[in-house]
Amino acid sequence: TPYWDPTGQKQYYISKRCATLSQCQEAIENSSRRCDRIWYNDWECVECCTGDRCNYYITLGTSTIHGNMAIISLSIAAFVIIVTYFR
Repeated sequence: TPYWDPTGQKQYYISKRCATLSQCQEAIENSSRRCDRIWYNDWECVECCTGDRCNYYITLGTSTIHGNMAIISLSIAAFVIIVTYFR
């Protein structure tokens, strides 16, 4: 983040990697001092997950999902218009 503004839009960063349980627990311990989840502080937390739904729910709150849907919808509309026009 280039700067911090208390009234600015909050930014979320999610990273994912394959790790052993011991590596994940070590990462949790290393970030525990910065994991206070207070909205006005910069904070960093680590969570361990397993299975095919790993990290599924954490991405539902981001705004990029809506942006991606708009891009997909516009792309489909443009494709339909082009196919109809050149028929």
